[in-house]
Amino acid sequence: FTPFEVGVLDVSVLYAGAPIPKSPFSFTINDPSKCHVNAIAIEKGSYSIKQPVDFRVSAQFAGEGDLTAKLHGPKGEGDVEVRNQGDSTYLVHFVPKEAGPHAIELFFDGDQIPDAPVRLFVNAGSGADDVIVTQPAPGRLGLFVVGTEYEYKINAAGAPDGDLAVTGNGIRTGSKPKLDIVNHGDGQYSVNVTTQAPDEYSISISWGGDSVPGSPFHISTVDASDANKVKVDGPHYQV
Repeated sequence: FTPFEVGVLDVSVLYAGAPIPKSPFSFTINDPSKCHVNAIAIEKGSYSIKQPVDFRVSAQFAGEGDLTAKLHGPKGEGDVEVRNQGDSTYLVHFVPKEAGPHAIELFFDGDQIPDAPVRLFVNAGSGADDVIVTQPAPGRLGLFVVGTEYEYKINAAGAPDGDLAVTGNGIRTGSKPKLDIVNHGDGQYSVNVTTQAPDEYSISISWGGDSVPGSPFHISTVDASDANKVKVDGPHYQV
């Protein structure tokens, strides 16, 4: 027989006018073609690595069933989650781990729904969150001294290719520190900072146009003559 509507269908089977054992038989009828996803809007979106991707699938008129998904990335299948919202809609969620074309197959009770697979392109993004900055240690008595060079070590080995940018500014005086960027290769950099006047300096570090974790960094410097005036006395310590 061919069902023409979704729902629970009872089919009675008779022999010689009497129901056979276990008759009537119940069938749950669904229609995956009634599922809807706005694939065009999704495919026009802009996506980056580690940026969560979420979209909804409506199964309001599809009957009883369950939505499942498969994610295909540039290097094979990936992790994708389908959350039943309890109102005949489903939230499809995944976090891209690589750049390139992605396709999400969608199935309702095992049958592919219309407008699937959903295709989208994931950009590499700046990868600034993967850059690690080691700040310089202060000198004598925990002070940073004007005219002394201090080194920020930057590890961008785990980030996509990008451009390192560093700026510095004295918060009170507007003084600009001297900045020397050294590329050691393999994603390793040094930023040597030499301040020109006593001040609190803001050092902004970005990768691919985005701020790295912890940026802007702050460093307060004092004049060398002022640093020499600082003394610490104690029974076991004297400077």
